[in-house]
Amino acid sequence: MFYVHPSSLQPNPWNPNRVDPINQEKLEDSLKVDGQKLPVLVRKDGDGFQIIDGQHRVEAAKALGIEILIYDLGEMTDAQAKKATLIANSRYGDNDPEALIALLSSE
Repeated sequence: MFYVHPSSLQPNPWNPNRVDPINQEKLEDSLKVDGQKLPVLVRKDGDGFQIIDGQHRVEAAKALGIEILIYDLGEMTDAQAKKATLIANSRYGDNDPEALIALLSSE
């Protein structure tokens, strides 16, 4: 695990998870007051990293201008990455129904 500037991370294009502005603000406040409790999960993507879990934490870190802790899952296929994203999303947040349908029908 190591820290990176959040703008160096690329979001994945299939994440169906959405957080409303009020909860995003709460996440920013929590990150500012309590610090980061969980690393952002990423996979190798060319010369950089793609977010598997933690897009909203990354956005909060961008808003606060702070670095974020990441955990590199290494090389993953798109199918493995999509599955990991869905598993992570099941813990919190809400899936956008249309984005979830698109993701599940893409295989």
